[in-house]
Amino acid sequence: MALPINTLRSRAHQFVLDHQDDVKENAEAQSFLNDFFAIFDIKRKTVGSFELAVKTDGDQSSKRIDLLWPGTLLVEMKSAGKNLDEAFQQAVD
Repeated sequence: MALPINTLRSRAHQFVLDHQDDVKENAEAQSFLNDFFAIFDIKRKTVGSFELAVKTDGDQSSKRIDLLWPGTLLVEMKSAGKNLDEAFQQAVD
């Protein structure tokens, strides 16, 4: 059943307040994503995996993506102030 729009707005607003000062990816990423999914009553464990190892095109070493919900969502986060082009490239590779 769909959540009422006012519930979603209230939860989203609280999410913003809770995470407005987050700046370090490695310290906050998993809490951030769990809290994001909670806005929609989605238990992250039921849809996505953290820190999935992936090999990039032509690269022998593995890298990790922050979250994968197969067929639906790929999340690659960076700390505040980092270049997001690198995150995008890592996601599409």
